[in-house]
Amino acid sequence: MKKILGILSVLTLLSVLVACGPSLATVDSFELLNRRENHQVIASVDGDHWHGTLPAVDEGHSLSLGATLVVDGETLTLDPSGLEHTLSVRLAPGAPEGIVSLSQYGDHVHINGVQEGTTQVVFVWSTAGEEQFVTPPITVEVHEGHDHNHTGEGLGEIEVFEILNRGDAGTRVAYMHDDHWHGTLPAIPVGDRLSLGANITSVDGRIRELDAEGEVNGFEVRLSPGAPEGIVELVLHGDHVHVRGLQEGSTFIQFIWTHRGEIRYISPQIAVTVGDDPMNTTTGFGDIEVFELLNRGDEFKRVAYVHDDHWDGSLPSVPVGDRLSLGANITSVGERVRELDAEGEVNGFEVRLSPGATEGIVELVNHGDHVHVRGLQEGSTFIQFIWTHRGEVRYISPQISVTVVTP
Repeated sequence: MKKILGILSVLTLLSVLVACGPSLATVDSFELLNRRENHQVIASVDGDHWHGTLPAVDEGHSLSLGATLVVDGETLTLDPSGLEHTLSVRLAPGAPEGIVSLSQYGDHVHINGVQEGTTQVVFVWSTAGEEQFVTPPITVEVHEGHDHNHTGEGLGEIEVFEILNRGDAGTRVAYMHDDHWHGTLPAIPVGDRLSLGANITSVDGRIRELDAEGEVNGFEVRLSPGAPEGIVELVLHGDHVHVRGLQEGSTFIQFIWTHRGEIRYISPQIAVTVGDDPMNTTTGFGDIEVFELLNRGDEFKRVAYVHDDHWDGSLPSVPVGDRLSLGANITSVGERVRELDAEGEVNGFEVRLSPGATEGIVELVNHGDHVHVRGLQEGSTFIQFIWTHRGEVRYISPQISVTVVTP
């Protein structure tokens, strides 16, 4: 009989542990607060489930959520610095990705609607960086919105959008001009980081002062859709962001301005490189005065050209299974127009992947006086163009992004 009672006790204990879900410690109360609705309680944990639900979020908008935690009868004070008690949010195990992006601020979190769909998240209480409690999963639903600013179409919202290097006395490193970037982000050593701020002026001439919590005017960064993952880690701090170098390679990121939790502008993508990147600067730049890319499939229209040490313009997207056929106008110093020849024997035009760029996205074919960029699979990568003279490399362009899309 004692043996049976012992087994029953163990089973009872196991059932209690399972019922507690993923919790790591016991809390008396865990309540979620809607910070944009007077910190109203919208959901609370009860054992292995929730009472209440998260409000639906529209694409391009966000939820700003805080929490009240009571542990051993004491209400905890959440710390925005992340040094003591902090709140964070992450996708639940196995939950669909790409529906939301998640922003962490220590004492509150943002759940940003990326695309229509449903997923699940869990909230985490940590102390000094160590997880103490993980909630059961809760559903978040994203509704179709009317914000189509994912590639900078919201440009009309801004007049000035400048990226500042906070590690170099706030020097401007890149800025928006029409629908593209001027300037580039500095390369990041592995294990190091860039600390970036922004100057933002909206179309009505109002300078948008960024605040540390991002509640009024926030500055954020995210990976571009389809960009290579694992190259950088992106950390949000409301009025600035950190881009940490994880491993050598290149990827794409986008910057975001939010106003009272609503996404008002998403920049075009910009390249960021981790590690030494000697090929991201030009070789023999003094050898040219003009370097223009021409779309041979669109009546030789100019699509991009080199200006100083960066590109103006961009390459058209390439459908999977299709190709871009590109030529070039090249003028060397002394105003000598370099006529390209089909064999590339005198003046040749070539294309190659940038060092560390993602492979398998495109196939590159050189034809002497033009090149083909074939779309193999959906995604983005970096390429560079080359001018050769009598078999000698005379110029290598800065890298430029190329994106392959599903037809």
